[in-house]
Amino acid sequence: DSLGNWVPPYNAVYWDGQEWELKHIYVEYRGQPNWAPLEGVFALPDGQVIFSSGLPYLPENDHWKLYHLWDMGVLDQNDGSVNRIWGTSLSNLYFVGRKGTIAHYDGRRWRRLESGVEIDLVNISGIQHRIDPIVWVVGVSPAYYYGVVLEIGPDLTIRTLFDEQHPLFGTGDDHTHPDAVWLEGDFGYISYAGVNDSWLVRHRIHGYASYYKILHVEPQGAIWDIKGNALNDWFAVGSRDVVLHYNGMSVKKYFSWPTWDIRYFSVDVKGDWVVACGIVFSNPNAAILIGKRKR
Repeated sequence: DSLGNWVPPYNAVYWDGQEWELKHIYVEYRGQPNWAPLEGVFALPDGQVIFSSGLPYLPENDHWKLYHLWDMGVLDQNDGSVNRIWGTSLSNLYFVGRKGTIAHYDGRRWRRLESGVEIDLVNISGIQHRIDPIVWVVGVSPAYYYGVVLEIGPDLTIRTLFDEQHPLFGTGDDHTHPDAVWLEGDFGYISYAGVNDSWLVRHRIHGYASYYKILHVEPQGAIWDIKGNALNDWFAVGSRDVVLHYNGMSVKKYFSWPTWDIRYFSVDVKGDWVVACGIVFSNPNAAILIGKRKR
């Protein structure tokens, strides 16, 4: 063994429904194996898994291939790393991240998309809406004073849907900003956070920017991610142990203060299963929540 007793670092963990397994996800970079910390993960409908270390890792045979967007000339020194992922297949992938950076892969070539903003892009969601794919991206300013929601159209052009002029963003000391987005059916669900409260809001896709409905006001903490099976079955998670479920009629909260030590950054839902990931503030260690619906 050329590595001797050295053990490569683990950068992923896999759950098979029964037990956990630590994983080494590595790529070749300039002829050498690289085990970088992973910042993003996304599973395609066909089960293929994509990672990001700030740079895209796409599945290739039984391993992953690194696409170094700077070495390739796709990004330059003014761009930031990309760590949030959405797509429909290996020929339609979107990566977003710091400094307003957006990259798209069509299965043959990478393309940098002009976002029109320089703030960090923290969440992305899309849907095959009728004929064309629609993608919404959330961006937040460094001090969380304001944010934007962008829409990427089927021709890869980008427009601003909501900015600090939107009624929900507030002014003065409110510092209201969006954090999470999820698209389903004819609607986009966005979480907004202020100094003291956060809101879950439903917007109509292709509707007017002023057309929205507040579904829930959450005083416990900011909501960082939303995912679900359908319009009447989705979860939202966030700071201070916030775990919410919407059944189409009302929102149920699973945890309340004083159990507020965990911040969940992401959630995913498939059938009867829900998984949320985050950190424990007092340690700090990783935290993973797994839930299964009773039948």
